[in-house]
Amino acid sequence: MSASDFSVVYKPMLYGPVGERLAFVSEQIVSKVSSRFSAVSFAGSCEQLPCPGNALLVLDRPCQRRDVHVLLPMESNKLKVEHGRCVLIPFGSGDSSLHAAQVGVRLAADFRLRVIFYHTTWRKPGLESEDGWSHLSDGARSNASKFKELAMGRGLTHGVFIEIAAPTVKHGIIGAALQKQATMIVVARGSEIRKGSYVDQLAVMSPVPLFIVADSKKKES
Repeated sequence: MSASDFSVVYKPMLYGPVGERLAFVSEQIVSKVSSRFSAVSFAGSCEQLPCPGNALLVLDRPCQRRDVHVLLPMESNKLKVEHGRCVLIPFGSGDSSLHAAQVGVRLAADFRLRVIFYHTTWRKPGLESEDGWSHLSDGARSNASKFKELAMGRGLTHGVFIEIAAPTVKHGIIGAALQKQATMIVVARGSEIRKGSYVDQLAVMSPVPLFIVADSKKKES
């Protein structure tokens, strides 16, 4: 099963504008990514929902589950997938970035969007260059090369956006998503971070839909 072929798409059983919004986004995902399945409504807490591996939850509020993918439309009535949009994938030097990129690149291919890999870095002491590549750590530079190969393997238009000293990681990501007209931001939590990460911060403040990739280790366990 590929990185974004979800075994089932779940949405909470809600009514009114919120329920309609989640239903529409869920059907967008089903039509592009998981056409063999339909979106399934559930009642009660998503935390207690028994989910198979590679399930996707489309939710109206953050969820702390790490064993399934979570998509937060962030009050968007639909995913904006028209020409000129992109999937934004923030990255650093860790393995979580690669995991997010594997899923995000496949989503970009499914929706026929370009992909932008975003990184904010600190200026290296004594180095005056305004070229962000000059200030990348070895790990981040290595990841960027891997991501470009992933995108090229899918035949996707892609780019790397490196910002030097953004105010904060979360504000840098949001600013980049708005500037690049992102359809969604795709992120994965670091293996050692449980709560309080920039992923959790984005989940409560991003104006752009946020896709949180399932923890690969939990999916395998």
